[in-house]
Amino acid sequence: MDKSSISSTLLAPDIMLFELSNGLRVIHKMLYGSRLVYCGIIFDLGSRDEPLAGMVHFIEHMLFKGTQTKSVLQILNRLDIVGGELNAYTTKEKTCLHATVTRRFYARALELLIDMAFHSIFPAGEIEKEKKVIAEEIEMYSDTPEESISDEFEALIFPGHPLGNPILGTKETLLQFTKENLFSFYKQYYTPSRAIISIISGSPFSLTEKIIRELAPSNLPSNGAILERKAPSITAAAQKKILKRPIQQAHFILGSTAYPAYHPRWPTFNLLINHLGGPFMNSRLNLSIREKYGLTYNLYAFYNAFCDSGIWGVYAGTEPSSTEKVLELVQQQLYNLQKEPMHPKNLEKIKRQHLGFLEIARENHNNQLMQQARDLLALGRIQTLEEYAQLVQNITPEELQSVAIEMFDTSKLNLLIYEPA
Repeated sequence: MDKSSISSTLLAPDIMLFELSNGLRVIHKMLYGSRLVYCGIIFDLGSRDEPLAGMVHFIEHMLFKGTQTKSVLQILNRLDIVGGELNAYTTKEKTCLHATVTRRFYARALELLIDMAFHSIFPAGEIEKEKKVIAEEIEMYSDTPEESISDEFEALIFPGHPLGNPILGTKETLLQFTKENLFSFYKQYYTPSRAIISIISGSPFSLTEKIIRELAPSNLPSNGAILERKAPSITAAAQKKILKRPIQQAHFILGSTAYPAYHPRWPTFNLLINHLGGPFMNSRLNLSIREKYGLTYNLYAFYNAFCDSGIWGVYAGTEPSSTEKVLELVQQQLYNLQKEPMHPKNLEKIKRQHLGFLEIARENHNNQLMQQARDLLALGRIQTLEEYAQLVQNITPEELQSVAIEMFDTSKLNLLIYEPA
């Protein structure tokens, strides 16, 4: 590959897109006045894309275990010794390696990320050690009811589909990982055309282009093996499942499938879920259940949108004797949102709250790295906060009610309960 073959496009006054001839894209957002650089490599590859449950998460761990030019210790020390940060995570549809450094060490951070992403070697001895580490991670999640019930709820909603598999995999699938099957999957799918380098920095675009010219991964195939995602089938009948666990509290999730990301009704449902049980003390669930009756400490609503589907739910932990009462109160709030359109003044209040929260959340630059890449992969451009705000501002009381009627239909609600053994 000719490293100098880079095309650039100004997407906005503060956002530049660089594209290499091998398909690797680099998106750089200016953070004026900042002395820091936030950078990450995001692969359009997650746990739903793997042949064995937990493989993508395992590979994420192996990216830290040695490259063609660096040992494990060299990788771990490379940014630590200059006060930087290095981390990674796996989701259902993405894998992200990310780093934060001062501008002085911008090139060092990018070089490390590119080396880890494209030149890892998967030492056999490290694979066996990491199996033990991830087995402990699985145990830790199993011992945390709020985490394990989320995994089991996804399995209930997406039975037999990769979206229903736990990101960590299982102890059984861990035993099936070998250097051969891990490295084969890595070489086929972790390719430049499936990756985006996402950067937020006070450094000029010209410096980013210069660094990329010097570091661009060469001698790599532009396209990996074809990856086809099969959309989950939607089960019509609601399900109820009660499981006994060695716990003190009862835990439950009530919910169902939801709109995929960037669906026309996605902003409306996002607004609705945040109003129902978002991270606000004045959410409907918090005021009507926790504050009014004191029946639960941990209570919230969530919505996870994927490329072709989604999942939403209400989670609560409570005394076993209060489970039915809390469920009844949750269902009452779901009904209240369906029975009549919200008053326009109240709708304006929740819009203002939702958008204010998002604006604060965007200050988390590691989240913004992922959002930039997600937008680019799904839309081919960056959806600005102003664009999203306009979509939210256009929501009417009738549209909010219509979405509530569709999504909170009691005939579609699935219920998973953990009861103390």
